[in-house]
Amino acid sequence: MDRTRLRTREAMQDLILRSLSESGFSDVAVFHGGTCLRKLYGLNRLSEDLDFSLVIPRLEFDFEPHLEHVVATFGNEGLELQAKVREARGELPIFSVMYGVNFRNIIRMAGFSESVISSVHRDELIRVKMDVDTNPPTYRRDSIVHRDGVVSYDVRTEELPVLYAGKMSAVLCRQWKHRVKGRDLFDYVWYIERGTPLDMRTLESRLDKKCRPTSDLDRDVLIEMLDRRFDSLDLESAKEDARGFLFDDSCLDLWCPQYFKDLARKIVVE
Repeated sequence: MDRTRLRTREAMQDLILRSLSESGFSDVAVFHGGTCLRKLYGLNRLSEDLDFSLVIPRLEFDFEPHLEHVVATFGNEGLELQAKVREARGELPIFSVMYGVNFRNIIRMAGFSESVISSVHRDELIRVKMDVDTNPPTYRRDSIVHRDGVVSYDVRTEELPVLYAGKMSAVLCRQWKHRVKGRDLFDYVWYIERGTPLDMRTLESRLDKKCRPTSDLDRDVLIEMLDRRFDSLDLESAKEDARGFLFDDSCLDLWCPQYFKDLARKIVVE
């Protein structure tokens, strides 16, 4: 994936997060996922989406004031923001917004040369997807975190052991089908190498029972589950997915089922 587009998307993410902070969205929603790890905890890979869950589960909630503020924030920067909303419904309790900004306009404001700008199709949009889980598990440990930088903001997020549990449930249960989400595996390695403890209570609450039915989950059971998962891993698909989001993809040379299994033995739980 083109790094210029990814970097531009990151700038959009920051502006959206700052605007949501100003509109009070942190009073009602918790930030999590790969972009959260990158923005707040230094994860050394790029990410695409903004993932949130409501503090209080509610299938219907009024996002309009927050959306209006985001649109106005981009307008104040001279950028017209498009926003396509998909309401949560039925068995899919995810509220989504797809934000889009003309790519030429945003890189022109960033100071790119006209030769670079003219190489971009005039109608191309840079998009950022935002998902809000309106019916999340109720157990969590969250706090307000300040992100300092060129664009600063405050955001409510979960503690790392809880975020780790969410990622572990994705490693175990995400339906990879024909394309393995290698970013999940990169994050799995990142958590283990930094010695982050895994919140087992949260993991139990977030496992998809249809995917991995289990009772009395403990560290030994978890390792067995991971071993089975890695035995079925499509390694080349995982590497292909991760490569476009890494600043240095030399770490992929280590990737094999046994590597991930050995790391599982280093998991610390709480």
